[in-house]
Amino acid sequence: MFYPAIIEDMEFKTSLPTETHTKDHIYTGEVILAPGFPSSILLARTLQSLIKDELKVSDIRRAHETHDSVALHGKTSTLRQFVSQDSTIKNLVSSVVRDAGFREADWLLDSPQLRSLQPLGYLNTAAKPAYSGHRDTWFSYPQCMVNFWIGVTDLSAEYTFEFYPTKFKEPVTNNSKEFDYKAWSTKTGTATFTQNSETVNAPAYGFSVKEGEVLIFSGHHYHKTIEAETNKMRFSLDFRIVCKSDVQTSNGPKNVDNESGGFAIDRFAPIPSRKT
Repeated sequence: MFYPAIIEDMEFKTSLPTETHTKDHIYTGEVILAPGFPSSILLARTLQSLIKDELKVSDIRRAHETHDSVALHGKTSTLRQFVSQDSTIKNLVSSVVRDAGFREADWLLDSPQLRSLQPLGYLNTAAKPAYSGHRDTWFSYPQCMVNFWIGVTDLSAEYTFEFYPTKFKEPVTNNSKEFDYKAWSTKTGTATFTQNSETVNAPAYGFSVKEGEVLIFSGHHYHKTIEAETNKMRFSLDFRIVCKSDVQTSNGPKNVDNESGGFAIDRFAPIPSRKT
């Protein structure tokens, strides 16, 4: 079964494989767009409420109409810090991971990250890095990393990002060798880098999501946020998990072009147990 609103020619699975094989499917490049779980829908709606309260708006996608860009950036930065540390959010995130079929004892989880993009954000020099094509593994993450991405609201394809599936097994010219995790984490290095997107001549496929739907994919996937002529804000939540044993054995997709230095495993922690 495939998600009908996906741009044609790339198949996004909407049903999860059996628990034992889910990660193996992801490690081969499969992308899963799962219908919203009760936990992910509750998570999306909890985030909507937090954003509305902080920004004092009724429609979070039009927050830019009542706040100037600088003030809005400041408020969303405050929200992002709160979300990454809030225990209620973390418990909901843990529930999403379990509902997706990942056993908490086998996996480690990083902090959830609330993302926001303002309309025409790619024209803002400071925001430009968010639109650069990349693999998340270029930032010193394990090859076995699995990404979760959730739309806080319904999002049509022009508000999301694109995958370049043929590049899953092919190298992409990049300067990841300039990123060193230790230098970045101690604030002595840079946190961002870009690659020459003009060298990536390959089919790109996007997707749309409903509120609370869960996109699950390998952190090794090369992807890029769409530079679209949009008039609404985008809010999304992402987080990442890694399998303990696969970190130890270096299992996961083959590294074809990542030259980043260091190892960001200290960003991950055990998944909180389900509350009874």
